[in-house]
Amino acid sequence: MHEMVFETYEQMENYGFVPNTFAHNVVMDILFKIGRVDLSLKVLKENQVPNFLTFNIDLVHLSKLNDVSHIRHVLRVMLRMGLALAGNHLQKMAETGCSPNVVTYTTLIKAFMESKKVSEAFCFLKAMECSGHVPDLILCNVLIDCLSKVGRYQDAIEVFLSLSKQNIAPDAYTFSFVLSTICLSRRFTLLPKLVGGHIIDADLVFFNSLLRYFCKAGFPSLAMELYNDMIDRGFTPDKCSFARLLSGLFVARRVDEAVDLYHGILVMNNDVNAHIHTIIIDGLIKVGKFHSAIRIFRKAMMEKFPLDIVSIWLPSVDFLELEELKRLAHYSAAAAPPSFASPKLAAVVELVGFEVYPVFLRLPDSLSQQTSEQQRLVFSRVETNT
Repeated sequence: MHEMVFETYEQMENYGFVPNTFAHNVVMDILFKIGRVDLSLKVLKENQVPNFLTFNIDLVHLSKLNDVSHIRHVLRVMLRMGLALAGNHLQKMAETGCSPNVVTYTTLIKAFMESKKVSEAFCFLKAMECSGHVPDLILCNVLIDCLSKVGRYQDAIEVFLSLSKQNIAPDAYTFSFVLSTICLSRRFTLLPKLVGGHIIDADLVFFNSLLRYFCKAGFPSLAMELYNDMIDRGFTPDKCSFARLLSGLFVARRVDEAVDLYHGILVMNNDVNAHIHTIIIDGLIKVGKFHSAIRIFRKAMMEKFPLDIVSIWLPSVDFLELEELKRLAHYSAAAAPPSFASPKLAAVVELVGFEVYPVFLRLPDSLSQQTSEQQRLVFSRVETNT
């Protein structure tokens, strides 16, 4: 019987017919039933106009197989068609008695949260619980992370507190998301109350979150101790570790330690990215260590380290001094070095050279009123067109 269906499906194109959605759905359902998940998903990809039944077939069969990877793939296809449409498909599944599992709900809730549609996400969470499903650790982690990112800090903390009532043991990712929530909300005193008594199987993600917490909370000494402890335990710090610790040391005005750490990073790593060089150069300029910034910049150029010149200009220039920059922009590289009212401007121009003057000349007067990202885009666009 199945062979006849497949043969008919294959012969349709030979006679000039294009299989419609109904034909795709029939073949896809049979392929799932005989265990050919790969071919079934291939048919899904070929289906130009999938409907509710298409996704219902996919999600029901994949849920029975507990095939998390392919469930997420199908949900991504649904989400590409639009959040509202994906939500409607899920609702219809529930109405027809084909209730999605927690994995399906988790993917959809995360998508709605990231689209800032929190109310809709909570509606799906409630629907999931009403259908008899209980949130698992992965869903709880998603809720803590997404809620904190949209400013719902107390809701995120309450999700964390609910874990013990559900006998769910938090993992390193849970604690990382909680630390992020504490940092974003600046409620630093909550840390001992929330994590006290928990046994944490720490990994690099957790250590980086804890580094961020110590730096944000104003404990750079503890951040340095943690960094050294990470290395002693055999962890290899990554660019996130370096960036957070360097930034924290500059905020605490511990400039010499930041410079020492930067040089240590260069010794330990051959692939330090441009962001790390930007942090050290920008930090030195902001505290008035102009000559140190220039030395580091020149050494980075000689060593052919990756550098983001635009990122160095942007945080280093006070846009209240834009008029002076424009006035000086009329000089050329062959002209005698002009005098600057601000040592910071002198340092920035020495860093990037006289060839940047045309860039300064073309900057709009309204630049100081724009956000940092808008300013960066202006710099990039002007630099490219100069």
